[in-house]
Amino acid sequence: MRKKVLIIYLLTLSCFGFTYAVDTADKLIGNDVSIFYPKVYDAKAHTPSFALLKEPTAVGEIPANWSLKPIFYSKNGKAIAALAINKGTSLYGTGENTGSLLRNGNRTTLWNTDNYKYSLHNGKRLYQSHPWVLGVNKDGSAFGVIADNTWKQELDLSDSIRFISDGPAFRVIVIRRNSPQEVMTALADLIGKMEMPPLWSLGYQQCRYSYVPDTRIKNVADTFTQRFAMSRSVWNTVAWMRPWRTNVRWNG
Repeated sequence: MRKKVLIIYLLTLSCFGFTYAVDTADKLIGNDVSIFYPKVYDAKAHTPSFALLKEPTAVGEIPANWSLKPIFYSKNGKAIAALAINKGTSLYGTGENTGSLLRNGNRTTLWNTDNYKYSLHNGKRLYQSHPWVLGVNKDGSAFGVIADNTWKQELDLSDSIRFISDGPAFRVIVIRRNSPQEVMTALADLIGKMEMPPLWSLGYQQCRYSYVPDTRIKNVADTFTQRFAMSRSVWNTVAWMRPWRTNVRWNG
């Protein structure tokens, strides 16, 4: 339902030219959660946010001892937000790609592609792009960084945290907590929590582009049911397209 409302709202904005008012002052928007804006910020290019449940509102001033502050600048036509990190900080996140969960030293392109064999781009560009970094300090305390930006961008963790975007300057949200678990709880408060999955979805699920003829699908489903008590679903994906290799694109 929320997605339908968002689509209707975006169509209304585009048709009638309404503007979305945003307070672009750096501010505290929650318990140890701060939002930072570049000097040149175009709210129309980034709002309403596709990441946040609702537009952040100020609850106070950013504490004077807040050290995790991004620096905004542009270079070679790219909008950049950079945060310095302490030596020994472990970095995680950066979206869906192959390799170690520890992301220190990595450079990730946040731009989705159909990479089902993981053979393209060395498996570094898969199906989900998340401009998000979880940092864990040497003492066990933690922080999270969100770039509220849907444009194609690079996430460079070679010696700091740098979001390098092809689009206009974007805002950054920083969470700080006593543990990684607390950071993830605060993140869920910002972006939303998933619904409880239905019971059937916890069983084994078989996915293939298709089975031909259709009687094979029933045979596969019956066999799973006989051999695996938790088998609950069989998915067929792209064979309904003619030809099934047709490129599917969204034009919006």
